[in-house]
Amino acid sequence: MSDTLTALAEHESLSATQISEIIQEPRSSVYRLLRTMREYGYVDRAHRGEFVLGTRLLQLGAGVAARFNLREAALPRMWELRDETDATVLLFVKRGDHAICVERFDGRYVRWEITDVGDLLPLYAGAAPRLMLALSSDEEIDRYLDEATLEAPTKHSPTSPRRVREMLAEIRTTGVAVSDQDLVIGVASIAAPIRNHSGEVVGAMSYSGLAATLLGNGNRDKSIALIKAAALATSLDLGWNPDRNTPVDHST
Repeated sequence: MSDTLTALAEHESLSATQISEIIQEPRSSVYRLLRTMREYGYVDRAHRGEFVLGTRLLQLGAGVAARFNLREAALPRMWELRDETDATVLLFVKRGDHAICVERFDGRYVRWEITDVGDLLPLYAGAAPRLMLALSSDEEIDRYLDEATLEAPTKHSPTSPRRVREMLAEIRTTGVAVSDQDLVIGVASIAAPIRNHSGEVVGAMSYSGLAATLLGNGNRDKSIALIKAAALATSLDLGWNPDRNTPVDHST
C-alpha cells in the first residue's frame, strides 16, 4: 500500500495500469488494492478512471500536524520546568484507551524507565493518563471502566472502578492529577491539561520526581502551581484564551 500511496503522491493522478508499472505489481493485484483503499477513503476516483489521493489522508495528516504543533508549543515550557525543578518532564496525548508519551526530558535525580517516548499507559494509571480520562465524557468513562482490567504495579495503585472514579472526581474539581507512587514506589507525578484554541484538551504535561520532594515538606501546592503554569503557558501558545473561551470538558 505504501508504494501505491507514494506513487500517487508524486503524480497528480494515475491509472491502475500506470500504478502497476511504477510499483511493478500485477495489474489485477493493483485493482484489488485500489478497491480496498477506495473503501477506506485513501484514494478517490478522478477523471478518465484515474485515481488520486483520498480525503481520509487529509484527516490523518491533520491529526499528525496537531500532535507536532502541540509538541512544538510544549517544548520551551518543558525545558523551563525541567531546569527549574530538576524533575523528569513528560508530554502525553490520548490515543483510544491509552495515553502515549510523545516527549520526555529526564530530570537530574529521577530517570525512571517505566515511560519512554512512544510508550503507552492505560488511562487509569499515572497522572497524565488519569487526567485525560477524567476530562472525558461520563459515557466514555463508564465504558472504559466496564472494559478495563485494573492491574496494580504497586500497593498504591487503584484496583477498583470505585477508587478510580473517586480519583477522577477529584481531578475534575482541582483541574490537576496527582499520582503518588501508583506506578513506581518512591516516585510521584503531577499533570495538568493542555488546551487548543477552541478549549479542547489536546494533551497533558506532567512532571515526575521523588515523592518526598514533589509532595512532601509542604511542596505539594508549589508543585501543582508549577505544572499548571507550564500547561497554561503552552495552551496560550496554542491560542487558548481563558477570558474568551469556555473549556471544552466532556465532564460537564
